[in-house]
Amino acid sequence: MNVRVEERVEPAPVRRKTRLDRYLEENTELADTYLKIRKHAPKIVISGYDITKRCNLRCEGCFFFEGDLSANYADNHTMEEYEEFFGKESARGVTYPHFAGAEPALVQDRLRLANKFWPNGLIYTNGTVKIDPDITF
Repeated sequence: MNVRVEERVEPAPVRRKTRLDRYLEENTELADTYLKIRKHAPKIVISGYDITKRCNLRCEGCFFFEGDLSANYADNHTMEEYEEFFGKESARGVTYPHFAGAEPALVQDRLRLANKFWPNGLIYTNGTVKIDPDITF
């Protein structure tokens, strides 16, 4: 017995051009750069971590100290707890961590530990404490 199965392939819906599409058509050099970034952007998963409540300054308007953030932050975790946490965050898919707090440059041991899990990241710092060049963030 021969059975014939027909498959119908529906054409893909036509996507309307956005303002971005039209802008990039007019700026081909920018379009090339945009496409390169888009190629890697889906692989970037950002997450932010306050890793200390210590700071060597008390700046007016400081995001960390102006609100309740610093009052509710417990700065009593062990290095083993940080290692477990960073490992879980890396396994969760975070690829580009952001380190903040009051002043993360004052706890470079934590940054070094995080660097075991991530080769790249970002440190929010006031810039008054030199960060070890071996820390690759």
